[in-house]
Amino acid sequence: IPVLNAFGLTVYQAYVSTIIIYFFVGMLGFYLLVRTLLGDPKIAYAGFLLLTFSSLSIPMFKTMNPLILFVPGVWFFYFLFQFFKAPEKRFLVGMTFSFMLIASTYIPFYFLTVFLFMCFIMLALYHKNVPSGVGQAGAFVLRNRFTTFLCLGALVVSLIYPLEAFLRTSKNEVIVPSRHREIHRALEEGAALTYEMVVKSGGLASRMSFSDLFDNLDQIYYGNDGFFYVSIFAYLMLAMGAFIRLNKKIAALILLNVMLFLFALGNVSPIYPFIFKYIPYLKFFRNLHYFIPFILGCFVLLVCEQFRLLLDSREKLANTRIMRLWLIAIIHLCAIIFLNYGESVIRTSYVSVVLSWVLFSLLMIDSGKFKKFLMPLIFMGMVIQPAEVLIRHNSQATRYGSQIIRKTVTCPIAKPEFSHTRSFLTGKEQTSEEDLDTFYTYYIRMKDSPGTLMGYFQGFPTRWAYYLYSNISKAVLYPYVRNKFYVYDYVETVESDEESLPKIENAMRHNLNVAFASQKDADKDIVHAGSKNEHLKLATVIDGPSDTFKVSHFTVNSIQFSTDFPQDKFLVYTDSFDNDWVAFLNGQPAKIYRANIAFKGIKLPAGRNDIQLRYGSPSRTFAILAVFISFFIYTIFLFLRK
Repeated sequence: IPVLNAFGLTVYQAYVSTIIIYFFVGMLGFYLLVRTLLGDPKIAYAGFLLLTFSSLSIPMFKTMNPLILFVPGVWFFYFLFQFFKAPEKRFLVGMTFSFMLIASTYIPFYFLTVFLFMCFIMLALYHKNVPSGVGQAGAFVLRNRFTTFLCLGALVVSLIYPLEAFLRTSKNEVIVPSRHREIHRALEEGAALTYEMVVKSGGLASRMSFSDLFDNLDQIYYGNDGFFYVSIFAYLMLAMGAFIRLNKKIAALILLNVMLFLFALGNVSPIYPFIFKYIPYLKFFRNLHYFIPFILGCFVLLVCEQFRLLLDSREKLANTRIMRLWLIAIIHLCAIIFLNYGESVIRTSYVSVVLSWVLFSLLMIDSGKFKKFLMPLIFMGMVIQPAEVLIRHNSQATRYGSQIIRKTVTCPIAKPEFSHTRSFLTGKEQTSEEDLDTFYTYYIRMKDSPGTLMGYFQGFPTRWAYYLYSNISKAVLYPYVRNKFYVYDYVETVESDEESLPKIENAMRHNLNVAFASQKDADKDIVHAGSKNEHLKLATVIDGPSDTFKVSHFTVNSIQFSTDFPQDKFLVYTDSFDNDWVAFLNGQPAKIYRANIAFKGIKLPAGRNDIQLRYGSPSRTFAILAVFISFFIYTIFLFLRK
């Protein structure tokens, strides 16, 4: 998006363009995957059409998450099957790059679940081929040691940030309040979910029913990103599979479809409750409807294989052609009768059935003079119903109640603007509209650090920020964090946040000259010497630049400032404490203390000091990004050279 924006596109145009480009990158990968598995370009084209005009594309402008999951996943499987078909460097490198994207762009556990299901089915049905496949891969590794170790190194690099995030959530340093109703559960579970919360919020069964596959397709709610839709033409193609024998490939696809579908249903099927008990990572994601892209892909693959076998078996069915034509007519008449009993069935559903009837009748007649009509019939049959569904769906966009999409993509890009105070935090309860505007200003535009959690969107705060927000009066917290910097003469160490909360709240309320640092993080010399009554004085509030305090640089991930106090001081920056923030005092690493439960604190020696606070390591981030870009270029180079 920033690249397209730099070329003159607005944020909205860049956002839409990025989604469209990424979508068709995924569709290209799916086309190649179908072609690899089924070996027929025309069948792969049919699969491309079916998946393109499905519920993978219809809600993609509402949320990109399904695309982010599906696109690298489908490319991974393409490279994987190509590698075992013909082991080459380009396929291993492509598989590695796809996995790097899977591991780093969104929750990788969706893909991992699909991959494990696939491995289970492959071992069950193709166990005789496993030894030869493993041996083939081993021989490739021995011949290409450098490439193999290069790929392993890239995988390790791509896992650095995901593993760090996983460890932090496992330690409950970062929590997700929206996943828990009670404060204590949010603090205890962190980002993890209980089984009850997964079932209530993420199961596919809670979002649609069987009738939704065919009925009310003109009334699909624009805000629903969890519905399963594919052209009725696909179901008719599947029904034609009654003419062919079951093979191992079809059996594998049926099993994979059934397992994924039952898993995505949540608690209404036996699979998910059973697996949830024994697989720990399942508690870290809840939107089971995000499996829909994978279910759609597997379903379309099954339909395409059925269609391919039907085309290949036409000569064998020649002796029973008349009977087959009657069966085709009966199947399509039953489909029309079934639709007639539905609720609010769109007209193009009937048109698709008629086109399918004509297509399969011509295929069964197998006359050369009809050959030129087959591809147009396939295209029209697969596209005409989804086209109406898409038009009806998009017509609801203007009536979509939530402003989250519209405001996000139209919100102008702005450089962070530093100010010593957060003027929007007045201590008064904001209206819903004010709360929403604040959310977009500080969370989407990144204009400034918001200082506290927002009522509209609490996001993924640290446990300390959420604890303070949930347990202290907003009439105290908001005026306090309205100012970004406080300078104290006295520091008191506290062992328990819960026990110290009343006196911390009192100190904030009256702006007492005492800060509170976590005993776990504090050094022995952090407690400043002074009079016992020194902390009864008022703390110094930094409300603008001065000779003693001046900010020289600010971004959302770093800040630099200079101080010049005649005595040792303790500075509290009312921005959330996080273990990934680092500090430098006069160029040397300095300790950041967890101050006043949730904020950053730093000791300031007397005299002139230059301080930098920075989130993470930019050099490490750039190094990881360089690995990604290099691997992408290397993958393209290998394929172009071939």
